[in-house]
Amino acid sequence: MITLEEAVNQRHSIRSYTADPIPQETVDNLRSFINQCNSVSNLNMHLVLDEPKAFGSLLFSYGMFKGVRNYLVLAGPQVDDLDYRLGYYGAQVMLRAKQLGLDSCWVGGTYHKIPSAFTLRPGDKVKSVIALGFGNGKPVNHRIRQPHEVADLRPDSPDWFVRGVDFALKAPTAINQQKFHFALVDGKVKQTTGWGSFIQMDLGIARYFFEIGAGDHPVDWERNIN
Repeated sequence: MITLEEAVNQRHSIRSYTADPIPQETVDNLRSFINQCNSVSNLNMHLVLDEPKAFGSLLFSYGMFKGVRNYLVLAGPQVDDLDYRLGYYGAQVMLRAKQLGLDSCWVGGTYHKIPSAFTLRPGDKVKSVIALGFGNGKPVNHRIRQPHEVADLRPDSPDWFVRGVDFALKAPTAINQQKFHFALVDGKVKQTTGWGSFIQMDLGIARYFFEIGAGDHPVDWERNIN
């Protein structure tokens, strides 16, 4: 299995997939990891397999999905930081999928909810999904902002902070907005943002990518995940 850093560098958003089924060993590994994430986060993420209706015949201005039959449902209790936590833990599942050889694409609103494909707890809400499978097309490439555009960088900024910013810029965000900003204040990493769709989820994703870039250095965040 490749490392998390390798997964970050190899991951690209893929919208077209083959009909090849995901091997059972991969399914078991991924479901076990999802259960671990749900256990520590109180989220209710689900892996849905061989279900073509959610992405059946969808054509949207932001692109077409083809052959999507497997996806991760991002759901949890309707609390204030739900989007942020789904971004943080959904990113972990997405990168584990890449470590296991699967491609993915984080999807906001361009899908149909199929209630029969998964089970929600009372009060849970579905906020997004991640398409999964074996890619059958070119990756979706977008312009990446420069580190100084998303962080307060100084000549004396520690290497772990600079690497964290570099990795955060490799994270997927809604319509490639990358509206996050990092600052190191009194030893704590402060995350701020502007306005935009799915912005809190984007912050959660970027936080996890930042932590991978920071490596073994513990990151003291100003904002905790409850």
